[in-house]
Amino acid sequence: MDIPDGLLSHIPCPNGDGCKTVRCLFGHAGSQPTGAPTAGLDDVSTVVTSAAASTGKHRSSFSDESSLAEKRPKIEHMEKTVNDKRSTSSSLSKSSSSSWTQRSSKGSSESSTNSLFSVSPVVSHDADPSLSALKRPISPPPLKRRQSNVANLADTPSTAAITAATTATTTATTTAGQAPTSVTAAKTSQSVPLAPSNNTTGSKPVPPAQEKRKPETLNPRYVAKAPAKHEIRLRLVKLLHQEFSRLNKLLHASAEHPEDRKHYLLSPQGLIWAALDVEEHYATTKSSTIYSDTIKHRIMEFKRMTVVQWVKERKEAKEAARRARQAAVVSTPAAAPAACAKAPHTTEPAAATSGAAATSPPPPIVTGLPPDQELVLLQRHFVTPTDKLGNQGYVPTVPSDEDIQKARDAEDVSKGWEQCERCTRRFQVFPGRREDDGALTSGGKCQYHPGRLNRATQVFSCCSASASDGSPGCETAASHVFKANDAKRLALLWNFVETPANPDPNVPVEQAVCFDCEMAYTVYGMEVVRLTATSWPSGELLLDILVRPYGAIIDFNSRFSGVWPEDFAASIPYTPAAAADAATKRGAANPKGTDEKSANRPPMLMASSPEAARTLFHKIIRPETVLIGHALENDLKAMRMVHPRISDTVLLFPHPKELPIRYSLRVLAKEHLDRVVQAGGHLTGHDSAEDARVAGDLVRFKIKSKWDDLRRRQNWKLVDGVMVQDS
Repeated sequence: MDIPDGLLSHIPCPNGDGCKTVRCLFGHAGSQPTGAPTAGLDDVSTVVTSAAASTGKHRSSFSDESSLAEKRPKIEHMEKTVNDKRSTSSSLSKSSSSSWTQRSSKGSSESSTNSLFSVSPVVSHDADPSLSALKRPISPPPLKRRQSNVANLADTPSTAAITAATTATTTATTTAGQAPTSVTAAKTSQSVPLAPSNNTTGSKPVPPAQEKRKPETLNPRYVAKAPAKHEIRLRLVKLLHQEFSRLNKLLHASAEHPEDRKHYLLSPQGLIWAALDVEEHYATTKSSTIYSDTIKHRIMEFKRMTVVQWVKERKEAKEAARRARQAAVVSTPAAAPAACAKAPHTTEPAAATSGAAATSPPPPIVTGLPPDQELVLLQRHFVTPTDKLGNQGYVPTVPSDEDIQKARDAEDVSKGWEQCERCTRRFQVFPGRREDDGALTSGGKCQYHPGRLNRATQVFSCCSASASDGSPGCETAASHVFKANDAKRLALLWNFVETPANPDPNVPVEQAVCFDCEMAYTVYGMEVVRLTATSWPSGELLLDILVRPYGAIIDFNSRFSGVWPEDFAASIPYTPAAAADAATKRGAANPKGTDEKSANRPPMLMASSPEAARTLFHKIIRPETVLIGHALENDLKAMRMVHPRISDTVLLFPHPKELPIRYSLRVLAKEHLDRVVQAGGHLTGHDSAEDARVAGDLVRFKIKSKWDDLRRRQNWKLVDGVMVQDS
């Protein structure tokens, strides 16, 4: 390593006057030491001179200009180094710098000449204040540095300042005769505060600054699963933006509410954001089947909006955004470990801390009408006569004897051969069991896909297998099954009947009843195995029984029917006394009964046959009764009933592609009632009592919408519990 000239000039040369080395690094008599005072190193030369005087080793004043000029380049190099260190240590407080200077001066006076090299970097702030380094302004932070980092750096001393302070403390300790054993010990020995802190105890944390929203164009945002083509989404976004712009202009032109113009006017970019936000909400929360209709309905609402309604809409949007920000600030990750610590070995806390939080019950439907007026609106606007629905799968009339005979002849010719409802294979049915082995069906096991086939993607919903791959199925059943839909063939087993008159005075003439049936596969097709009826609109349980079918059961279809072999085994034969006892046990406190699944509900009553169950059902209804349900054509066929007045949710909430395509009850309940039904899947199956009540609530939702429309458009109102139109 090269040693700069003059750094060892204060040490006498070992060879003395006999040294013949050219430009010897050590000191000689008659030569000026490089540590002499210079214009830029007054503080360093003072320390060196005082130390040399205390030791008395070869220190004198020199005036040889040639020697000084010879050492000038190295001295200037040292001056630059010291000045740089002085400028980096200028961030220290004045009191701390003075204390360090006193320690350094004391250490320098007591140390030996061998420690002068370690003392030389120490800078005394008591020197001439006119030094150029002290006047040098502090450089500003880089332009690309974040403001938060600049604020932190303002409260934190620089690395160079900390290094200088540590060096000074270490030097003072060393010169006092207490050498630290390591650099770490020297660092920990200092107790002088480096810089005052701006944070005070008890101060509130500063919330994170909101990120500036990026400008966007009027182009639909990307979603993982787009509900429609890009062209459709773009057209809907433009329609939303058009209505928002119109309402915004009306608000700007309004002179009645200057404060509203100030707070709720949107900029051109804000209008684009608002349109994109609304479209993205529908694209991510609505399925592809209802996305287009729901957002079009929303656009029509904006089209009919006034300025006052627009201000209210904007106010609600701002309030929702404010609540969302507050929820984001309040929710902290520290709450999750606390919840898990309560019960680490159970699954409940895990569900609470994950995204599957418990959902609150949906709000009840409030129509604003008494029950009798709800029935009036139902009969006026939402009842469909079945004689007009013959082409939609309903049976408007009882099949004649001639039609039944034709169906019997066709069945004799077929010799029991049917097409499997699941795998579409042909198999043979043996109602009296096969003589060889007692089997009910031929063809062996049935391998099929229980999920539905998406027509657009040709993918099964159960296992995501493609129909083009030729997959035989992801599940296997013990036997093949079939379903008969023709009314004439259904009448072969037991014929249809029209709803008879009911002489019971306790059955009201003006009433509505919700009912639902669950079916299982037998050797005669699909037969009813559970019948449930509830009153409307109260939802009180009127009838809930199991039904023993005529044919031998091939498959209970439990994943959909919710009826299991255990239910049949534990059932109680239906009698009037048993029914009264069951009603007493249920009690008046719980008139709706229980929606418990098969594993928990008490034993149910069982009707001896489907005809016996139909007779019980006819005892609680009249021909004037409105039957409410979902896809009632299937339930009426299962009960072999011809009823004149129905209110079917399939007809009240039509699919845009029209029948036979329809919305499922699950989709309608989630969309309009915010309620999750049929969520048990193949573990518990459906619950007919739940399905019947949900269908009734969907009808009440329609009635609420109709009543709101009548009040707003035709000035209807409720006077003494009766609907009247204000002329």
